[in-house]
Amino acid sequence: MDEPEPEPESSEGGEAGPAPPPAFDSPLERELVLDGLNARLFGSPRSELAPTIGRFSVLRKLGQGGMGTVYLGYDAELGRRAAIKVLRAGVEREDSGQARERMLREAKALARLSHPNVVPIYESGRHEDDLFIAMEFVEGETLGEWLTQARAREAILDVFIAAGRGLAAAHAAKLVHRDFKPDNVMIATDGQVKVMDFGLARRTGRATESTDSLDRARPWSSIELTQAGAIMGTPAYMAPEQLRGEATDARTDQFSFCVALWESLYGQRPFAGETLHSLTRAVLGGQLREPPRGGSVPAWLRAVLERGLATEPEERYPSMEALLAALSQRPQQRRRRALAVVAGMVAVAGLGFGAARALEPARALEAPVCTDMDAALREVWSEARSEAVGRAIVEAGTAAETGASYAEETRERVLAGLDDYAQGWTQARTEACLATARGVQSQALLDRRMGCLDGNLRELEVLVDALSEADGATVLRAVSIVDGLPPQARCADRSYLDAVDGAPTEPGQVEELEAIERALAELRVRFVAGKYEPEPAAALLPRAEALGYAPLITQVLVREGLIARRRADYETAQTKLEAAYRAALGAGLLEQAGYCATEMIDLLAEDRSELDGARDWLIHAEGLVDASAEVMLQVKLEGNRASLARIQGDYEAARGHLDAQLALLDGLSDGSSERTRAAVYTALGINHARLGETEAARRAFEDALAINERELGEHHPRVAADLDNLANSLRRAGDLDGALERYERALAIREGALGAAHPELAGTLTNMGLAYTERGEAAKARGLHERAAAIYRETFGSEHPRLAIALSNLSLTLVDLGELSLALEHQREALAIKRSVYGEDHPSVIYSLNSLGTILVHDGELAGAREAYASALAKAGATLGSEHVLNAVALNGLASVALREGDSVEAYDLGIRALVVAEQALGLEHPEVANIQSQLGRARMAQSRPGEALRYYDRSLELRAKAVDPDASVLQRCRIDRASALARLGRHEDAAAQLLEVRAQGVEDPLLVALVARIALSVARAQGDGVEAAELASAEAEAGLDVAERRDYALFIAEFGQD
Repeated sequence: MDEPEPEPESSEGGEAGPAPPPAFDSPLERELVLDGLNARLFGSPRSELAPTIGRFSVLRKLGQGGMGTVYLGYDAELGRRAAIKVLRAGVEREDSGQARERMLREAKALARLSHPNVVPIYESGRHEDDLFIAMEFVEGETLGEWLTQARAREAILDVFIAAGRGLAAAHAAKLVHRDFKPDNVMIATDGQVKVMDFGLARRTGRATESTDSLDRARPWSSIELTQAGAIMGTPAYMAPEQLRGEATDARTDQFSFCVALWESLYGQRPFAGETLHSLTRAVLGGQLREPPRGGSVPAWLRAVLERGLATEPEERYPSMEALLAALSQRPQQRRRRALAVVAGMVAVAGLGFGAARALEPARALEAPVCTDMDAALREVWSEARSEAVGRAIVEAGTAAETGASYAEETRERVLAGLDDYAQGWTQARTEACLATARGVQSQALLDRRMGCLDGNLRELEVLVDALSEADGATVLRAVSIVDGLPPQARCADRSYLDAVDGAPTEPGQVEELEAIERALAELRVRFVAGKYEPEPAAALLPRAEALGYAPLITQVLVREGLIARRRADYETAQTKLEAAYRAALGAGLLEQAGYCATEMIDLLAEDRSELDGARDWLIHAEGLVDASAEVMLQVKLEGNRASLARIQGDYEAARGHLDAQLALLDGLSDGSSERTRAAVYTALGINHARLGETEAARRAFEDALAINERELGEHHPRVAADLDNLANSLRRAGDLDGALERYERALAIREGALGAAHPELAGTLTNMGLAYTERGEAAKARGLHERAAAIYRETFGSEHPRLAIALSNLSLTLVDLGELSLALEHQREALAIKRSVYGEDHPSVIYSLNSLGTILVHDGELAGAREAYASALAKAGATLGSEHVLNAVALNGLASVALREGDSVEAYDLGIRALVVAEQALGLEHPEVANIQSQLGRARMAQSRPGEALRYYDRSLELRAKAVDPDASVLQRCRIDRASALARLGRHEDAAAQLLEVRAQGVEDPLLVALVARIALSVARAQGDGVEAAELASAEAEAGLDVAERRDYALFIAEFGQD
């Protein structure tokens, strides 16, 4: 199944804003955050004592996972630090009680252990409704980290033997670790080796709780919490009995230990498998892979490890001590080694002779049976058809105003991709034939493999036909369309062939099946080309249902769901995808069901803002995808996890899932996986941007750009999207010139490739408009926003969310131009569209409510503004949680209303609440925090507390100076605010110097000119110099203000408090 190409960050324009912040996970974490805030604002925490757990003072959070959190604590009585693992009471799974019991069992079991190679437990108990375990805090690195550097074999053995002694000590206490791996071993700074995280520890001789699913706990810091109701352990290191859900004992740890040691010595794990399914098959079958050639691991050591890795526990060493004794030996007798070499040579010679004889009959069969395997292919893909496709791409590109270089680049990549696919098809067909010819495969299985390959050939034929008559839209997505061809490998995958078995066999039914499959292939090509036509897919469903073939029904339903989602018909999309999921699951099509589940997560989280539903689907997806051999499906699931984490504001968790995507892609090198890698870099850049990590965001966007320029050519529209994202990061960092340079290049690529009215241009136009607004060129920005809105309206009609975003951005630019009536009209239209498409509680609706409040404040409609902000706050809290950053925007908006209503006390309280949320969400250094700092300063000015106001203004100025060009109007307003506080404090010379700096930077905005003149008048009166001239300048500046500017000016005068 194909996956839609991800939208670039620029598609949301400026409205996307910062993503949600992490919520407070517990009262303890809230306590830590608020103490830190008070310390920054007032020089001391709210209380003299830090929060406590048991007898430990909590210093900071070390990490967080699905079941709880780890804190760094300090025991003042004994003067030592501790790692404190807390299981949250809020984790409400059916067996969360069992998880807590497991934690207490771990504590009680380890408390009995006192061994230098085991991390000791200090204390366990309850903290409020949570359970906690306090253990030694080990400074150093994990064994996994230690092994990232080249290490001598003897050093590796010494470390593992030390860790093995820790395991042996646990076994002596009748405990089994059950999750031994390099990341659960610490090497302290003094070289001490300690085994840790006995969170899976239990008494020997008992089976695991369940064989239904694998442990889904997320690693954080160096400690994991296991999730209840799962097979316990990390799959890559699990013993066969764990994978089967059978009883475990000390020999289980022995197996995991040997997996880790083998991996450390050979640089690869002993059992091959990129997925849980393939790994399990290798482990249960005892399929040890051959070590890399040229290694230095001696035969005796390999023999020790192979015994420890025996499939049956009885065949391993009787105890951990026995294994360690074998590892501690160093055979010295050269004669023994020489004999082993001679014996090995004899064995190899015998195998070679036997193998040659065994292959003789097969070779005799190969020549007459498995020849001319590409005969059917030649009808579909030939030199003539290749020329026709290449010619059509160039001609369609030219007709669509595509630059010649882009058309040529696309032609070369498409033809190369099709050649590779055709060659792979022939090779797969030959291999299938030879397998039966050699007697290692039945004729029935050969028929199934050949039938699968015939289906792939039909897909190729449909694609070649479409490309031979390509239009501009097809050329634009041609490389992605080729990427979506079904892989040949699935036709050699027995599990896949079993899943799709049972196709109709009657002649008429076979013809109908092939006709529907061909129609589906045509729909796929048109879908990836951006043509979302629901009627043809709907017409196929009754025909598929009449055949009663579940795989076909599933494909039709999925295609209907994807088309509906792209048309923003989210209700139909959900209905179709749910039906596809049920059909796939009912037929045992686990991989297809997993795909449907991942699509449901995207739909509910991104489009419908139904996070609880998305989390429920995540549970379905995890079990199905983890059992799949499809790496790209696993990549997609990690993307789902990253999106959910981002929406919920947990940027660090999102970063972890994005890194996991990159790790999965590391084993792949085809063009499709590289372009997926570019998409992940884009998502990573967005995540960095939300965290305020502008430099890291820029690097990630540059990585994505480099990949797509290499894979697609530097004139491809996808490259334009990367340029947009890179420019956005530069704009946020304050490099407006650099941003506009890249926007211009992106616009040139898109106009050349797509024409002047294509909707993808509108995204670049919107972003350019935001840059010009920040530059103070609102009139130029207005033209760009109006052009973007016109393109969206013409392309998508008047009810599309893209149009709503363009109108929202346009309305805010109109505020800068003083056209408040038109701004309100556009913002209300945007809000109506969003409500119609998304419903009342979608984040995009909340954005528009906040923007509406901003416009109403400027228009003097304070009651309406308060209503809009209050509605946004209520929806954000109910839908996204009270710590979401949109709460900060709404709270700051309410503070501005209160300030204008004359209630500076309420304004300050609301501002402090906004600051807590914003700093928790975005970090202390994020430029968005500066808006709230300025508002707090104005509230303090209104309360005649200019000293505190100055501190807020200084902090705001510091943050803005890092992010905005020095001549930006917003930075000028910060300087003016600072001058007003200095004047109120009687520091008139400092105020005058600040005003000189403002004037040196240039002041054009009428309101800012009036504010500068008013402060200058106050300074002149205080110094008794130039008063008359200052009064004249102030009066002239005030006279030039419009109605809205006069309101803001009057508010400033009230805050300034000077006659």
